[in-house]
Amino acid sequence: MKFFSKNYVRTIVVEFYGDKTTQNDNAIKENAKNLLGTHFKEENRLIYSSRLNYFPGLSQLTSQSRLLLVGHGDLEKHIFSGCDVDMLVERLIEDCSLQTVKRITLVACHLGKTKAFIEELHLKLAKEGIYTEIAAYKSYLVVDSSGHRWIDLGEEDGLVEAGKQKIVLGWENAGSSSPKQVILVDTNETNPYYEDNQGDDEDAEIDAPFHFG
Repeated sequence: MKFFSKNYVRTIVVEFYGDKTTQNDNAIKENAKNLLGTHFKEENRLIYSSRLNYFPGLSQLTSQSRLLLVGHGDLEKHIFSGCDVDMLVERLIEDCSLQTVKRITLVACHLGKTKAFIEELHLKLAKEGIYTEIAAYKSYLVVDSSGHRWIDLGEEDGLVEAGKQKIVLGWENAGSSSPKQVILVDTNETNPYYEDNQGDDEDAEIDAPFHFG
């Protein structure tokens, strides 16, 4: 899957560091770097850091843009990089001036395992006039050195492409008087051939990935 998809006129990757994470967090930095691949330049890194008052401007995004927020997911605590939903919405809109975007993808672990977090985020952004799609992944997310995203399902089921363990929420009749929240994607596929392929070269191609956690 190509990172810079023709479905979007622009893709922005933001390293999202909350109150308890710093720029020394290699998982966030390296996975953002891997996502960007050859497009990565140190001087052009977009960083959100509440501790350092780094707030990337997102007002340039349009209804045909995509925003990837790279951080840590904690489903049990219902947070993304230390932010609950209200805090995340506030920081995107007030700190970063987000006005519109076609899709926000949470590049983090677990937050798509249930609908709770992204459903609340989806609804609260809509209350602020931002009718967007929200995507999240269901288990441990891995980004390899070529920028491909994978889900690590453990020893029994191994690695699958991230799109096979993903949920995406969107809107039907967005902008009308009665918009309806809908599920656009909800995949839950495993790798039935994992045990047979453990010694194959295909797995060896995944070079030193970072787990987000």
